[in-house]
Amino acid sequence: MAFVCSECGRSYPAPGFCTEDGGGLYDNAFSPLAGQQLGSYRIARLIGQGGMGEVYLGVQPEIGSRVAIKLLAIDAARSPTVVERFFAEARAVNVIRHEGIVSILDLARSPDGRPYIVMEFLDGAPLAQVFEDHRPMPLGALMQIAIWVLGALGAAHAQGITHRDLKPDNVFVTTLGRVKLLDFGIAKLKPELGGVSEATRTGALLGTPFYMSPEQARGAPLDHRSDLYSLGVILFEGVTGTRPFSASSLYELLRQQIEATPPPVRSLRPDAPAALEAVIARALEKDPSHRYQSAEELVHALQQLLPFLPKDSFATLTGRPSPHAALVPSPLIGATTGGAGYSATLPERRPGLTVTAAPPSRRIGAWVWVLGASLLTALVVGALGLTALFVFGDRDTITIVEAPAPDPADESRAPGTSTPSSAGVLDLKRFDAVAYLPRATELARGTMADSELTNLTVSSPLDSGLVDLSDEGTVVYSFRSPKASTESMGACAVWVSMSESGPQVSAPPMASCLSGAVRPPRCSVRQVLQRARMRAAGATLVYGAGGWSVVDEHGDMPKLVPDGC
Repeated sequence: MAFVCSECGRSYPAPGFCTEDGGGLYDNAFSPLAGQQLGSYRIARLIGQGGMGEVYLGVQPEIGSRVAIKLLAIDAARSPTVVERFFAEARAVNVIRHEGIVSILDLARSPDGRPYIVMEFLDGAPLAQVFEDHRPMPLGALMQIAIWVLGALGAAHAQGITHRDLKPDNVFVTTLGRVKLLDFGIAKLKPELGGVSEATRTGALLGTPFYMSPEQARGAPLDHRSDLYSLGVILFEGVTGTRPFSASSLYELLRQQIEATPPPVRSLRPDAPAALEAVIARALEKDPSHRYQSAEELVHALQQLLPFLPKDSFATLTGRPSPHAALVPSPLIGATTGGAGYSATLPERRPGLTVTAAPPSRRIGAWVWVLGASLLTALVVGALGLTALFVFGDRDTITIVEAPAPDPADESRAPGTSTPSSAGVLDLKRFDAVAYLPRATELARGTMADSELTNLTVSSPLDSGLVDLSDEGTVVYSFRSPKASTESMGACAVWVSMSESGPQVSAPPMASCLSGAVRPPRCSVRQVLQRARMRAAGATLVYGAGGWSVVDEHGDMPKLVPDGC
């Protein structure tokens, strides 16, 4: 018998708390794989279980990265059909390659021959749990979640992949309020991607009956418009608090999906706009040709609704409160911490496993950075970057003051432009955050030679897209050192913070090393504001792995703008 840390998988001879990270220890008799090595990962605990297998939290011992490991059950691994679907999930996800879909990192077999998938670990909860926590759902927040899901669906459909099992349990909401689409295990793939022929599938009931399209309920051939019907069911449930159809038998439920008309949305939720009711009704049309014909078309319809929804309904809903909320109060996420973690694929914990929680003073929550472009992440980075000088002292900070700005009265310069940084002159009143990135990278690499950009945060720009650093504007460039990130001690991040004093470079020892590198942005700040249709005054823009996030001075739901200029 051994006692295993629920956070890192280290084994101990007696119960208590892990000496490395304060995680509670539990008897691994309930989960024999706990504490064992599977590939390059150590199993920490079971986080989900279903009829087809289990999902475990895995930890890479050398660098501490956390993953979700989906392992087929022994009986399921004997079925060639089940194994084929298991492999299809990995193929589908890696063909799509979209930030809104859970990442598959590896596919291998356990020592006993069972296949397993290594995925990114998501901290939060499925949309089904968010529905339970927020009844009725705030309409603005629900529309934003739906738009994110449609972005992922659109990317899948563009690759000829239909999800076929879209439901709230397969839409995951992270602690930072971002959305990930899960479980492509029964997705319909093109033959060249390894998909099974439609003749083989015809007549087979694949999916979840509550969210099936009529053609799926009949076992008939289907295409991407089936996913749009399923999303219509999700929207109906989120708005009204109930599904459009329910029955005591599978036969009756499928009959309703095929023949019955759902009740009007406003009969169940009178405050819903009539236009929203019309959008959901069209998504739930029985005939696919009468529905929206693409994810992009449905996104456009939802975006047209946003100005007519209550302003206070635009709030970031999270799978559970974020641990960052304790550091930086935010109007987007509550300031409390705690709550249950959920698996990236099987949302419910297995009953019977009791893990002793460490005292609050010994644990700081799950630091899971799923999307580098998260607005809250960037706000944390920005706030810490600007105060690094005062917190860490001269030992970790280099201050660089460049040549003084030119005279604002100089008429030889084109209005609304900044002086190129290559000229050695820095205009602090009309600062171009994107144009200065090469120089900021040079400064960061003076501290850590392999620094790579992870985030760019711009606060309170001017209408021109430039920033007056001498007034309220701030700019923070966040970089990460891949080499330092693999080391167990020392700083791994570099921040270049722009203020009225010029650039300040800091290497804070407490920064996270988990944010991924991004390429330089293509869009200017002005272009992003124009595409977001937002005023510059009081706005905060964040560039990261998912493109740009823009939030206005009221702290409403951020708008996502692709970096496609």
